[in-house]
Amino acid sequence: MYDKDKLKEELTLDEIKTLLVELGVQHIETHESKGHIITNTICHNVSDGKMKLYYYIDEQIFHCYTSCNENFDIFDLVIKNHMLKGKKLGFPEAIHWVLTTLGRPSYMVKPKGFGHSHIGRREELDWLDSLKVKKSVILDMKVHSEKTLELFSDKPHPLFLEDNITEDTMRKFEVMYYEKTNRIVIPHRHYQTGKLIGVKSRSLDFQDIDNGYKYIPLRVQDVTYSYPTFQNLYGLYQNKDIIKRLKRVVIFESEKSVMQFESYFPNYNFSVALCGSNVSKQQVQMLVELGVQEVVLALDKEFTILNTPEANLYREKLERLCSMFSSYCKVSMIWDRFKLLELKDSPSDKGKEVFVELFKNRRTIHTKE
Repeated sequence: MYDKDKLKEELTLDEIKTLLVELGVQHIETHESKGHIITNTICHNVSDGKMKLYYYIDEQIFHCYTSCNENFDIFDLVIKNHMLKGKKLGFPEAIHWVLTTLGRPSYMVKPKGFGHSHIGRREELDWLDSLKVKKSVILDMKVHSEKTLELFSDKPHPLFLEDNITEDTMRKFEVMYYEKTNRIVIPHRHYQTGKLIGVKSRSLDFQDIDNGYKYIPLRVQDVTYSYPTFQNLYGLYQNKDIIKRLKRVVIFESEKSVMQFESYFPNYNFSVALCGSNVSKQQVQMLVELGVQEVVLALDKEFTILNTPEANLYREKLERLCSMFSSYCKVSMIWDRFKLLELKDSPSDKGKEVFVELFKNRRTIHTKE
């Protein structure tokens, strides 16, 4: 069955930002430590609205603190925003817009009478809930032309060189520079076929960074190079032979961490990245099918002091994610007990020696019997 709540939960923060940009958002302020982002009010203004539209990350809910003064989810926001532009969308059409904007297959077929005024919102919801959805097939993701990469310079950028990433690593992962937008570009390849399915970009402009556009899918003319990241693992295409041979994998949040791992251990890289902080069933299956016998979860640090409510919530989150693998293999997680990392650091950010120390002291959560 089509589960709209599951879809909403699967949307990463980067994907929410992509949708907001597509809707016409002009500014985004990211306050992840406080659990929200703030943007201009596109719920009742086409443009130039006040910075009063909040998105609460854990709840997946928007709240407008001006004219609307109400809560709504991303699908309601899509409907509101399109209405401002003179286009009436029903709930299924809003779902379809979200899916197609992110490059996800929608499998949506209009029901009899769909789009006519006598079809009410409740009937639309009932129809949506009754939809049969095909099993997720990664090959259905949009594939981009390799010529896209010809737009970029392959000269290694100093910013990544200064962040424990070598030139050889950047060549392996095709990290390039897009002069037109002053962004570092990171191609994403399908974990099985190696085809180009997306391009992430890292801004070098302080204004973009301050407005929450540090890492977002690249946009060139009318094409946004986003894709459903929960259906892929960054670095798996390049590293799958090593992972398969060692039967071990380290799971990071970001692409940069996979590159740092490569720079520390060239030709011995058994890491991948979620491109977010949640694990999907599809990602679990990818690794299980490779015969992985040990998973090491190495997500960014989200607490400052041990044995605080903040640290305990983070530990519970990691243990919950670890449990997704516990039926298949040994699972452990990086847990910074010795204050080697700062808040929001990846376990790979502080250099090779710190990572090795964290790795040696990782906490085993479950050993398959």
